[in-house]
Amino acid sequence: MFEKIIGQSLIFSKNDETWRAKRKASSHAFYKDRLEHMLQTLKVKLMDTFNNWGTLITESKQGYHDIDMATEFSDVLARNIIHICFGEDLSDE
Repeated sequence: MFEKIIGQSLIFSKNDETWRAKRKASSHAFYKDRLEHMLQTLKVKLMDTFNNWGTLITESKQGYHDIDMATEFSDVLARNIIHICFGEDLSDE
């Protein structure tokens, strides 16, 4: 089912020279310390988002705020990736 979406990415590549090259190019990102850093960054981004939602709800006259979860989670993941890649969240700038 996911092969149609992901195509010939690292996950669905055959175990050949192309696969080995892709794995070698991305392997540095999957060391334990790096994964722990990624998880901590994701936690910070999620907490920022949750705090923002709380503020929106508190400031709302209705006592609630509509949230488009697809957009919100897409934004969280994008901010997480940007922060991991560049060491800071450029969207804050």
